Amino acid sequence: MPARVACLVLALALGTGGAHVWGAGDAFDAEYSDCPAATRWSGPAAVAVTRTEAADAARVAWHPLDATQIEALGAQRYAAHITAIATSRGHAPRVRTAPLGASSVTFDELPLTTALQVSVAVTADTHVLSHIAAVDFVTGLAAPQFCAPFYAVPDTQTADNVLVRGPRMEITGLAQRTQGRFYYLGFGPAFRNYAAPGAAAFFRVGLAHGTSVAHADLERVNFAHYRLRLERADVGEIAGFLAATVPAPPAPPVPYDAQVLHLHTDQPLAALQDIPFATLRETARAAGRDAAPALYDLRTLFPGTLHAAPDHAVASTEPRLAPWGLAGGAEPHGRQRVFAPGPHAYYEFPASLFATEGVYTLTAWAEDAAGARISPARALTIGLVSTASRADAPPARFLELDLLDGWTDCGERRAPGQAPIAVHAPTPCETGQVLSDAQRSNIGLIRDCNLLLAVRGALDPEDAALSTWNVDTPIAGWIGLTLGGDPERVQRLALNNLGLTGAVPSQLGALDQLTDLYLHNNQLSGPIPVALGNLSRLARLSLFNNRLHGVIPPQLSNLPQLRLLYLTSNQLRGSIPAQLGDLTQLTELWLNDNELSGSIPAQLGNLTRLTRLNLSLNDLDGPIPAQLGDLTQLRFLRLVGNELNGSIPPQIGNLTQLTDLNLYNNELSGSLPIQLGNLTQLTSLDLSSNRLSGSIPTQLGSLTQLTSLNLSGNRLSSSIPTQLGSLTQLQSLDLSGNRLSSSIPTQLGSLTQLQSLDLSGNRLSSSIPTQLGSLTQLQSLDLSGNQLSSSIPAQLGSLTQLQSLDLSGNQLSSSIPAQLGSLTQLQSLRLNGNRLSGSIPTQLGSLTQLTRLWLSSNQLSGSIPAQLSSLTQLTSLRLVNNSFTGCIPSGLRNLAPGDNEVGSLGLSDCP
Repeated sequence: MPARVACLVLALALGTGGAHVWGAGDAFDAEYSDCPAATRWSGPAAVAVTRTEAADAARVAWHPLDATQIEALGAQRYAAHITAIATSRGHAPRVRTAPLGASSVTFDELPLTTALQVSVAVTADTHVLSHIAAVDFVTGLAAPQFCAPFYAVPDTQTADNVLVRGPRMEITGLAQRTQGRFYYLGFGPAFRNYAAPGAAAFFRVGLAHGTSVAHADLERVNFAHYRLRLERADVGEIAGFLAATVPAPPAPPVPYDAQVLHLHTDQPLAALQDIPFATLRETARAAGRDAAPALYDLRTLFPGTLHAAPDHAVASTEPRLAPWGLAGGAEPHGRQRVFAPGPHAYYEFPASLFATEGVYTLTAWAEDAAGARISPARALTIGLVSTASRADAPPARFLELDLLDGWTDCGERRAPGQAPIAVHAPTPCETGQVLSDAQRSNIGLIRDCNLLLAVRGALDPEDAALSTWNVDTPIAGWIGLTLGGDPERVQRLALNNLGLTGAVPSQLGALDQLTDLYLHNNQLSGPIPVALGNLSRLARLSLFNNRLHGVIPPQLSNLPQLRLLYLTSNQLRGSIPAQLGDLTQLTELWLNDNELSGSIPAQLGNLTRLTRLNLSLNDLDGPIPAQLGDLTQLRFLRLVGNELNGSIPPQIGNLTQLTDLNLYNNELSGSLPIQLGNLTQLTSLDLSSNRLSGSIPTQLGSLTQLTSLNLSGNRLSSSIPTQLGSLTQLQSLDLSGNRLSSSIPTQLGSLTQLQSLDLSGNRLSSSIPTQLGSLTQLQSLDLSGNQLSSSIPAQLGSLTQLQSLDLSGNQLSSSIPAQLGSLTQLQSLRLNGNRLSGSIPTQLGSLTQLTRLWLSSNQLSGSIPAQLSSLTQLTSLRLVNNSFTGCIPSGLRNLAPGDNEVGSLGLSDCP
C-alpha cells in the first residue's frame, strides 16, 4: 500500500498522534519512508549504549514499549518491529532488528575506537512509524601494548663486587600510531630492569592509552582507570590492581594517537627552524618513550618550520634525558631529540611481589567508572632471575621479557650502531655463527631468529627435519628459510613435505615481515593459530594436507595482502567465516576436503580478484549464493560433494572466464540455466549427481572449448540437443542416469575427439546411429539401459580403440555383427538383455584382451565357437538364457567359478 495509507492504518490501530518534527539526514533515510507527524507515536525511549565484555561489541537498550501498543500492532497483523542502525564515518551502516517487546539488541564486529551514532525507531515494511531516538557512542580503546620495556643502563660494578648487567634497549623506528601503548615496567623511578642487592626498590608500571578517533571524540570515552592482573606460573594470581586514574589531558589538548617523532641531531633545536618539515620527517623515528620533564610543543618552538607537525609532537632540551635510556648513557649531553609524550600515570607496587624467582604474567586493560572493560586485554610474560658474581654475594634481581609471547616492538627499530638487544645474558641468536656481525645489529632479525628456534622445538622435537636451525649454522643456510628486505628479515618459510608434527606454533604470528608460509604435506594437528592474523604482509598461506582441526579463524581476514589461501585436506569444522570476504587481494581460495558446515557466505562475492575457488568435499548446505556471479575473474569453481540445494543461480553465467565448473554430488534442483551458454571458455562442466530437471539447454552447444561434459545422475528429460554435435573438442560426454528420450542425435558422430560416451540409463529409443562408427578415438561406449532397437551397426567395428562396449538392457535384434571381432583392444563386451539371435560370431575369438563377455538373456542359438578358447584373459563369461547346442569348448572349462555361467548351460564338454 502507499506509504501514507500504511502510516494512517497503523496510526488508527495505535491511536497515536505525534508532534515530533522530522529532520533531514537521519540514519533511516536511505531505506525507509517517513510517516507524517500526525501518524507517528512516541516509540523507544531512554536509549543507551554500553560496551559489552567483548572488545568489539556494544549493547543498545531502551525502555520497553507499552504492552497496549504492542498488542494493537499484533491485532492488525502488521509486521512491525524495532530497528536499530549504527552508523560511523567510513563504515557501512549496521542494522539490527528486534520484536516490539524487546528492550535491547547487540551490535558485534564493531570497528574499534570508532565514534558511532545509534538510531532506534519502530518500523514496518519500509516505513518509520515512530520518532527516532539517537545517541552517540565511542566504541572504546585499543588494546594496551608492551613496548620499549626497559631503560638502557651500563654494566656497573657494585661495592660488593656484584656485576650488574644492564640490557641495551635503545629502540627507535618509523613514525606510527601509538594505539594505547603500555609504556614501561621495571624497578625504581627510572624503570630499570634490575634491583640492586639490598636496595629498597619498588616496581613501577607506566601507563598510557590512545584511540584512533579525534581528541573531541576521545572525550566521550568513559575511561577511568587501568586494571592490572599479576600471575605467577606456579601459584596463579598474586594480586589484583586498580591502577592509577588517568588525569585530564594537559592544555592545550594533546591527542593520544597520531604519529610521534624521534629525531636524532647534534644541532641545537633552534637550528631546525629553517629545515623543511618534509626533510625533518625523513629522519624521524617512532619512540614510545617516557617524555619525562621539560617537554615543549614543537609548534611553539618552530612555528615556521613545523606548522604541519602533529599536535602532540614534543621536543626537549633537558640534558638529563640522554642518560635516561635514550642513549645508553654514552652519548654527549648536547645531543637533542624529539620525543613522544609519556605515560599519563604510573602505578607503583612493592618490589616484594617479585621477591620469588619465576615466570610472571602481567595483564592490562582499560575500564570505565562502572568497572566495565572498554578495551581488549594485553598480556606480557616476565621472567625474574637472580645473579651474582660470587657465591657469597647477595643476589641482584633481574627482569627479562619473553620475546616469544606477548612482545610487540610496535614497529620500532634500533638506531644505526646501537648495541644489540640483550637481557641479563645474550639471546641464543646472538651467540655462535647464526648471525653475522652486521646481522647482530638488526634487532628485527634477532627477534625472528629467536622465534624460529622456539618454532623448531615445537615442530621438530627430534631435531631431524630442521637440524640446520641451530646457533652454529648461518641463518641464511637454514632449510626452508628465505631472508629479504633492508634490513634483512625472515620473509619466506617453506617447511612443506618435512614430516613435521605437533601444532602450528602461534609464534609464527610474530614474524611480521613474512610474505610466504608453506607448511603443507606434513602431519600437523591442532587448530590454526589466530596469531597468524597478525601477519599483515602475508601473501601466501599453505596448510593443506595436514591434520588440523577446529575452526577457520576469522582473524585471517586481517591479512590485507593475502593472495593464496590453501587449507585443503584437513579436519577443519564450523562455518566458513564471512570475514574472508574482506580478503580483497585473494586470487585462490582452497578449503576443500574438510568438515566445514553451514552455508557459503555471500560475502565471498567480494573477492573480485579470485581466479580459483574450491569448497568441495565438505558438509556445506543451503543455496549457491548469487553473489558468486560477481567473481568475474574466476577460472576454476568446484563445490563438489556437499549438500547444497536450490537452483543453480543464473548469475553463474557472468563468470565468462571460467574454464572448470564442477558442482557434482549435491542436492541442486531446478532447471539448467540457459546462461551457462555464456561460459564459452569452459573446458570442463560437471553437474552430475544432483536433482536437476527440465531439458538440456540448446545453448550448451556454444561451449565449443569443452573437453568434458557430465550431466549424469539427474532428472533431465526431453531429447538430447542436436547442438551438442558442435562440441568438437569433447573427449568425454556423460548423460547417463537421466530421463532423456527420443533418438540418439546423429550429430554426435561429429565428436571425433570423443574417448568416452555414456548415454546409459535413459529412455532413448530408435536405432543406434551408424555415425557413431566415426568416433575412432572412442575407448568406452555405454548405451545400456535404454529402449534402443534394430540391429547393432556393423560400423561399430571401426572403433578399434574401444576397450569397453556396453549395449545391454535394450531391445536390439538381429545377429551380432562379425565386425566386432576387429575390436582387438576390447576388454569388456556386454550385449546381454537384448533380443539378439543367430550364433556367436567366431570372430569374437580374436578379442584376446577380453576379460568380460556377457551375452546372456538373448535369443542366441547354435554351438559355442571353439575360437572362444583363445580368450585366455577371460574372467567373467555369461551365456545363460539362450538356446545353445553342442558342447563346451575345452578352453572354457578352466574358467574359475563364480562370475561364470558355463556350467549352467547343460552342455557336455567337447572332446
